[in-house]
Amino acid sequence: MDGYFKSNYVSSYFRENSIDMKYNVDVVFVIDATGSMGMENLIRIVKKMIPDFYREVVNALNQKHKHVDVLRAKIIFFRDFLEYKKDRCVPLMYTDFYILSDTANDQSSLLLRSINSIEAVGGGDIPEDGLEALALAMQSDWCQPSDNHKRRHIIVLFTDAPTHELGYGKDCDLYPSNMPADFGELTYMWGNQVRHAGTMEYQTKRLILFIPEVKELPQDDGWKRIVEGRKDTRGNIIEKPWENLDIVQINPNDMAKEIDFSRILDRIVNSV
Repeated sequence: MDGYFKSNYVSSYFRENSIDMKYNVDVVFVIDATGSMGMENLIRIVKKMIPDFYREVVNALNQKHKHVDVLRAKIIFFRDFLEYKKDRCVPLMYTDFYILSDTANDQSSLLLRSINSIEAVGGGDIPEDGLEALALAMQSDWCQPSDNHKRRHIIVLFTDAPTHELGYGKDCDLYPSNMPADFGELTYMWGNQVRHAGTMEYQTKRLILFIPEVKELPQDDGWKRIVEGRKDTRGNIIEKPWENLDIVQINPNDMAKEIDFSRILDRIVNSV
C-alpha cells in the first residue's frame, strides 16, 4: 500500500525543494496605437524596454523568491477599424510570442524588430476598438502546464481613450472573424471563479489595465463596465466587475508623464 501511494498519489509537483517554484510567464501587451501624445510616448517606452525586459523582470522576481524559467512576450496594437482607410494604417496588428532570455534562446531582437516600425497614428474619433484587441489577447497561444512549474498569463493593456461598443467596426473588411458578439460574450470569455472558467484558466490569468480615470468615462464604456460592472436604475447589480484585475487610472492629459517602465514593471511583477 505504501508503495502504491507513493507512486500514484504523490504528484510530481511535490518534489524535493518544490517550495522554490519556477514560473512560466506569458505577457501580452495590448497597446492603443492611435496618434495621441500619450500613446506616442508609451510606444517609445515599450520599444526601449524590450531589450532589458527579461533581466528587469527576473531581478525583481528574484527579490520575491520567485524564479522565471520561461518568459514570453507578444504585442497587440489596435486602432479604429472604420478609420483605417482614411488614416492609411492597419487597425489591428499582433506579433507571435517570443522567448525573452539571457541565453542563446533569446528572441527579444525579433520582437523588437516586429514593433520598431509601429508609430502612433490614426484614430479619428475619441473611442477606439480596444475591446476587440482584448478579446484577441485572451485567445493567445498561452503556455501550457509543465511539470514542477507554475504559470502566469498576463494581459497588460494601455489606452488613453474610451471604447467603441463591441462590433462597432464589424463592417470593416479587416475585422477579425473570431470576435465575441457583444460585451456579455466578452465577459463570458473572461469568466469568473464561480460561474465559468472562461477562455483563460482562472488561477493563472491576470488583467492589468492602464486606462483613463473611470469616473470620467461614459456610463456604458467597456473599461468602466470591466472595472465597476453595471447596476440598473434601482441599484441592482446586472453586471459584476471582472475578477483578477489590476487597474491603473491615468489622466489622459498626463499619460506621457504618468507611465514609465518602472511602473509597468512593478505591476507585472506583482501579478506573478
